[in-house]
Amino acid sequence: MMVRVSRWFAASSLVAALGSCPSGVAQELLISLSDPATLAGQAVGDSEILRLSAGGPAKPCLNAATLRAYFGDRNGDGTFDDPNDIDAIDFVDAPGQAVPCGLTFSLLADQSGFKDGDVLHFDPVGPGNVSVVVSEAFLVQALEVVDGNIDVDALAFADDGTMYFSLAEDELLGLAQVVMQDDDVAVLPPGAVKALPFLTGTVFESAVAHALGKNVAIGDLRGIEIDGGDLLFQIQSPSDQDASVFSTKNGGMLVAGFEESKLGFAENVEADALAYAPAQAFPVVTATPAKPTSGATTTLTIRGLTPAKPFVVLAAQTFAPSGISAVLPGFGALVLDPGDSLFLASLANLPALIGVADPTGDGAFVAPAPGAAGIPLDVVVQIVDLQSARISNPVIVEINQ
Repeated sequence: MMVRVSRWFAASSLVAALGSCPSGVAQELLISLSDPATLAGQAVGDSEILRLSAGGPAKPCLNAATLRAYFGDRNGDGTFDDPNDIDAIDFVDAPGQAVPCGLTFSLLADQSGFKDGDVLHFDPVGPGNVSVVVSEAFLVQALEVVDGNIDVDALAFADDGTMYFSLAEDELLGLAQVVMQDDDVAVLPPGAVKALPFLTGTVFESAVAHALGKNVAIGDLRGIEIDGGDLLFQIQSPSDQDASVFSTKNGGMLVAGFEESKLGFAENVEADALAYAPAQAFPVVTATPAKPTSGATTTLTIRGLTPAKPFVVLAAQTFAPSGISAVLPGFGALVLDPGDSLFLASLANLPALIGVADPTGDGAFVAPAPGAAGIPLDVVVQIVDLQSARISNPVIVEINQ
């Protein structure tokens, strides 16, 4: 049985636990959206992960094509699959490394054997390298959920491995008929088999009311992140603030520069995942169209390059085989197979595959899609910023598919 204590004590114990975490400053954050939206005239899917800087518009980070590459072919039909939606995230930086080493996340719905209450992780060393960090079944037991099912929809890990999480729906827990609501936060220390009592949604609702200067009903808790002895969080309502980042600090405040109105979307948006951004940004490449026919004009658009400096396009038909160390760790690693014939051909034709970024750090490269008419072909593309040696995310261009 879970040891049940008063909600006041539950809240105080969580705050004490958070107090042991190093204090951080929300310089840059990551979010994902609940629904598709428009950013700088471009469509943004609800599974894509965006990077936020204080006071500036959101920018692409891990787009749909990249997530598809890392998620892999889950159903075995020969094509890479899209995660059905990213419902919670936590980005992991490798100690001593300047680039991020992996993404921890949860799905909106069950998919390909994964449950919507599973906490998943992939390291960007190749396609399909997805593992279950904490299973839904384990969390059901840890919380003593009566109906045997949960959906994790907010997630954060402390440096010591303690997991803080929230659920998508109210859940009845244990024989004492305690209800964990969808805006409550539960705590799972490393090695524990039972979750600690939870911090109630009234704490977050009070924080939002203090921040906005009015009473509000926040609905579901949509994203959380640890900030020293406080929590950063996002909420479901009111609709003009449901992508804003709040903090429990000082009784509740809007985090300056991360208000929804400053994120640059063409419409009101709702965020459903929140995390600190990696220590170092990497160039972000997208391909349009993502599924061209052979010979059709395909445009690679790159953001985050060194302004006015050259970049090079590299391509391969395959990822590096398992066991071959990629150049650089984590996202921003070169994951193309160095023995692939298309990769070797791209190296041999570098002068034709070099472009130059504009003064804002954006770049574009236009080329016909390779391959024979009617023959399916996957081409994995990455960009190398020659000035900084930073490498972009990979995207898969699915030709004749």
